Amino acid sequence: MTALDFPAPTMVQGEVHSGDVKFGCMQQIAGVSWPMVPPTGWRYVVRKVKALLHGEGAICAPCAGLADGDAPCVHPTPCGPVRMTIWTGRAAFPLTDDMLTTYSAFDRLRLIATTVEPRLHQPYAQREVAALQWVETEPAKRHERMAEVVAELRKSFGVPTSDVRTFLWDGKREMPYAHNWARASVDQGR
Repeated sequence: MTALDFPAPTMVQGEVHSGDVKFGCMQQIAGVSWPMVPPTGWRYVVRKVKALLHGEGAICAPCAGLADGDAPCVHPTPCGPVRMTIWTGRAAFPLTDDMLTTYSAFDRLRLIATTVEPRLHQPYAQREVAALQWVETEPAKRHERMAEVVAELRKSFGVPTSDVRTFLWDGKREMPYAHNWARASVDQGR
């Protein structure tokens, strides 16, 4: 076995704007391939990144998840959202809420693409996938699957890509999912 047989280290980067200053930090997750990282591993690293940002003064303790219960933000101007990105050694991908959730073998996710502006008889396209398989899917393949849903919306309804909003639906909540990777998902109270 050579050094080339081992996967590149996977890192999670957190970025937040506090006033005019941009704060950021990175934390390595286990040196294993993507499907082997359980949701608990992602959650642990997200908490650690937020704690590091709190230590730098970028976010307050409640926004970092370090306070008891659901305490509100304590800064006079609310803390900015923390943008989480996964660095695989070759590319960067948004860390989305579905990766922080533990699913059973029976859970399903819907990949949904619709218009940004609400309309009467709003057009949409969707695809249903097994939640466990989706979470274990490599990021480039996840992007490919969501791009197929966006393409279906464009083909069926003629919606321009710039007017598309994509998200995942697990039956209880809507989880933002960036279909173009330019907009990484924004942390919404993880």
